[in-house]
Amino acid sequence: MVVGRKPRKYRKKQKDKDKQTEKKKKKTPLEKKQRRNQIISGVLMLMIALTFVLIQAFKEDYKVLDVKNQYNTKITYTSSSAIINYTDETGEHNNKWFNMDYIEAFEFLNETESQNANVFCWWDYGHGIKGYAEKNPVLRNPSSEILYSVASSEYITEYDEHESIELVSRSFSETNNSNFLDILSTQSMEYVFVGKEDIQKASVMYNVSNIDATKMIMKNDKGNLEFTLEGQKSMIAKLIMKKEIGLDIIYEDEYVLIYGV
Repeated sequence: MVVGRKPRKYRKKQKDKDKQTEKKKKKTPLEKKQRRNQIISGVLMLMIALTFVLIQAFKEDYKVLDVKNQYNTKITYTSSSAIINYTDETGEHNNKWFNMDYIEAFEFLNETESQNANVFCWWDYGHGIKGYAEKNPVLRNPSSEILYSVASSEYITEYDEHESIELVSRSFSETNNSNFLDILSTQSMEYVFVGKEDIQKASVMYNVSNIDATKMIMKNDKGNLEFTLEGQKSMIAKLIMKKEIGLDIIYEDEYVLIYGV
C-alpha cells in the first residue's frame, strides 16, 4: 500500500462525481441558444432604456406664438430655434431663419404708421419683416448663387432673384453716402433694418460686389471679426457703427438698429 494514496474505491467514486459535475456544466445546443437570446434581449432592453434617457435629455419644449395679424402668422419656437409660418398675397411661407431676439424690433416696425412701408435689409430678416412686422422687405430669401454662405441650406425652399441680392450687396458695400441714399430713394425705401452682428454677413455682400472681403474684414487679437479701415468706409459698417450718413436711428436694442429714411 502506497502511503498517502487514497483507496481505489474512493478514487473511483470521486472520478464518477467529477464526470457528473462536468456533464452538468456542459450546455446543450438548446440551452446555449436560450442563453444567447437572454443576452441579446438584455442588451436590447439596455439600449432602449438609454435611448429613452437621451431623448428626454435632449427633448425641447416647443411653444407656439399666435400673431394676430392679416397673415395669420405663427411662430413655433424652442430655446434654440424658431420657425415662422404665414400666408400672404404670394402664398404660404415656412422659414426657419426667424430669430426670437428680433421680436421687439419687428413689433416696433409693425406699429409704425406706414402700413405698406418698404424695408431695406439683408435676406434673413425678410420673413420676419413681412410675416411679423407686416412690412415689405427688399429681400426675404437668398439666391441660389449665395447658398454657399447659408448654414443648413437644405432647408431653403424659396429663392429671390440674384439681381436683388446684387442690388442690396452693392448698396451695403457702397462707400459714398449720397449714392446709398439715392438707391434708397429710387427703391422707395422707408426704413433700413440692420443687425448689430451683420459683420458676419458682410463678407458675402463684399464678395457679391466683387470686393475682396479680406481687405474689408479681419480678426482681432481675440479672434473676433472687425472692419478694417477700408471696411469702415462701407455702408454696412457705417450703419452698424452708427456713423453719420444722413439717416436717423428710430429704434435700437441689443440686437438691431432701424433707421428712418
